[in-house]
Order: sequence, then structure tokens, then C-alpha cells
Amino acid sequence: GVHALLYPFVRRRTSPLLDLEWHISTRNDLTPRLIIGSAIFGVGWGMGGFCPGPGVVSLVTGDLRAVTFVVTMVFGMLVFIGIERMVNQRS
Repeated sequence: GVHALLYPFVRRRTSPLLDLEWHISTRNDLTPRLIIGSAIFGVGWGMGGFCPGPGVVSLVTGDLRAVTFVVTMVFGMLVFIGIERMVNQRS
């Protein structure tokens, strides 16, 4: 919401405050891979009750929910890497 409201005002500037030029993606393609990955990410985030950054930071509390979230998040990343390697080897 904050981004949607402030983005038009920020873009009126000739350059960003802390850089010399804007770095804005020009891609606008939606692929099934992106949509499915986003859905899986959102469901995992919702089920776990953490977003990745705060989940990792919450590890220091020793809360079993945070530990479970981070362990399953890393497991999911490793599964993704394995699937990507298998797909790339076949092509």
C-alpha cells in the first residue's frame, strides 16, 4: 500500500536519493512458473506465520515455530535447486 501511494511521487524525481540512476525492471511477462512459485511462497508464508527475513531473525528466540519455519524454508529451497538441476540436465 505504501509503495502504491508513494511511487508516483518518487518517480517525479530526476534521480534517486542514494544512486545516480533508477534501476527499474522493464519485464512484464507472467509465466506459469512465476505464478506457481509465488503461490507456493505465499501459502508457505501464510502457514508458517513468518516472512523469510523475520523468520531467520526469530531463530535467536529458540521458538520452535521459527525453527520449524526456517528449516522447512531451507528444505524447500534445496528441493527447488534439485528440481532445477534435473530439468536443466534433461534439456
